[in-house]
Amino acid sequence: MDDKKQKFEEMQNKIEGFTHKVMDDAEELGYKALDGMEELGHKAIAGSEYVGKKAVQGVKDIKKGAQNMLGKALQGMEQMEDKIKNRK
Repeated sequence: MDDKKQKFEEMQNKIEGFTHKVMDDAEELGYKALDGMEELGHKAIAGSEYVGKKAVQGVKDIKKGAQNMLGKALQGMEQMEDKIKNRK
């Protein structure tokens, strides 16, 4: 009976050891996953800031282009007005 009890205890100890190892590995993987998610979060924020800055610059460029075109259109209209006045 002692032999069976000893084998049972050995098996129980192996199972407990394996269980603790699995739990430790799971905890370590959990921390690695959290670190990875944090890093991805920082990269996503940096990427969003970059895209936002580029979008703002694009809008500024479009605004500047539109202002230049309007300025040229007004200048052209003034020139046409002057030509019409000179014909009279």
